[in-house]
Amino acid sequence: MKNLSTAENPIVVPYFKPLTVEREKYYELLDEVFDSAIFTNNGPKALSLEKEIARIHEFKYCAVVTNATIGLQILYKTLNLKKRVITTPFSFVATTSTLVWESIQPKFVDIEERNLTIDSKKIEKSIDNSTEAILGVNVFGNSCDYDAISYICKKNDIFEIYDNAHSFGIVDSKGFDRSSVQVLSFHSTKVFSTIEGGAILTNNRALYEKIVQVRNFGFAGMDHVTEVGTNGKMDEFRASFGLHQLLFFYKVKERLREINRYYTSEISKIPCIEFVGNSNYNSNHHYYPIRINEKKNGVNRDLIWAYLWSQGIQTRRYFYPLISKFSPYREFFEETPIAAQASEEILCLPCYFDLSDDSARKVVAGIQKAISIGATAIEEAVKSKENEDFFRPVKIAFQERSKNGY
Repeated sequence: MKNLSTAENPIVVPYFKPLTVEREKYYELLDEVFDSAIFTNNGPKALSLEKEIARIHEFKYCAVVTNATIGLQILYKTLNLKKRVITTPFSFVATTSTLVWESIQPKFVDIEERNLTIDSKKIEKSIDNSTEAILGVNVFGNSCDYDAISYICKKNDIFEIYDNAHSFGIVDSKGFDRSSVQVLSFHSTKVFSTIEGGAILTNNRALYEKIVQVRNFGFAGMDHVTEVGTNGKMDEFRASFGLHQLLFFYKVKERLREINRYYTSEISKIPCIEFVGNSNYNSNHHYYPIRINEKKNGVNRDLIWAYLWSQGIQTRRYFYPLISKFSPYREFFEETPIAAQASEEILCLPCYFDLSDDSARKVVAGIQKAISIGATAIEEAVKSKENEDFFRPVKIAFQERSKNGY
């Protein structure tokens, strides 16, 4: 991979680069779109993409949408959710913002310590007469406890929904019943991308047909509207990009597996740091989250994050802060101590197709160096960079933490 570091842009290892292989194949698909003169409105490329995504995930029906955020909102509207949904604060903000946008109250439940997904053992005591659904999040490709959550949903006659933004291509052995639905994200930062996009997966034909209707303004025919709808369709250009990406998905997945193996072999040698993602063969290996224990090594996650950035190595604090600490959602705050600790300790390392072996070695070496020099030396190194433009996001992040009490 080309070294992007320059005097003006001293980033040595970016956190992510979107996949742009064999562009000519994409251009061929675009030629077909232009020749067809069908640019949107459930064109042949979008329909082909839906068929392939349903096949990969072993679902009967797939409805592609303009992004996963709209996908969640369409799903809530389709299921007629209006009151309360149980979910986790350890996720990307859209998991909760979509609920609040639709005037649905989120009820936060803590997560499991190992796989970081919603703790099924803590769900049931949070259910009341206003609870309409459980919205689980498959974090870093780790699947929720489907069997337990499905049992709870059936017992309480509520819907079972999964924000599956991290888990494209991961197929669980459990079948999904009428109330089990997954929403995928195809954002450019994901292992599979349509630049912006997403999809809703279900095995229920009636639900699928209603989703498709709501996705298209609520039209039930050319001049007939029977549902309150929105414009959630995916155009043919992005659908073509997705079909192009699918050609290389398994090649990408294998490269990510190689990077994961290297990280694991080296991270396991560093005291007090552990990998907390999905190491199963079925994983898409897109995320490599590590957990940093300050009490054992004397250096906290934020210092290591800032030090790596000062050296031109970008990592991400996923998910920080908890959604329940953002000002628009503090009214829904619940004590979730395991999620709170994870939010302070998890650091995601760069992991993408174009990440070179040398870049991966630099990431590991940076972590090793940070721990070896200790907190005081890190603070000095960080301070020497705080006025440089490339370091501005980190400086602002620390200021926001102090200002907002994160």
